[in-house]
Amino acid sequence: MLNPETILIVDDDQSASSSLERAITHTGYCARLANDGFLAIRIVKSETVDLVMLDVNLPDMNGIITLHEMRLIRPRMPVIMMTAHPTKEVMQEALEEGATTFVPKPLDLSYLRRILRELLGV
Repeated sequence: MLNPETILIVDDDQSASSSLERAITHTGYCARLANDGFLAIRIVKSETVDLVMLDVNLPDMNGIITLHEMRLIRPRMPVIMMTAHPTKEVMQEALEEGATTFVPKPLDLSYLRRILRELLGV
């Protein structure tokens, strides 16, 4: 890839986000990290981000609110919601706010790679 797509990983679990960052960069994408919703929103406003991987549980604002704010900035950007404890209610709310898809944690990396290829067209 000449200009790899940038994936923003939004997760307050530093160990999980670092592991995901390594997996994503190993696949050939560029990874950017944010540990809270406010930082993630600032990054989406000011940088080129092709896709966001967004945890539902964040320390400052939950992922659904963060998703809502991101949609105001970039309505068509793919957003993959992540959570270790998916409920139908949370999944429904995320989809209503414009989440592209939902993946459970821990992440299955081969499944994730397939989703990234589908969403980014690479």
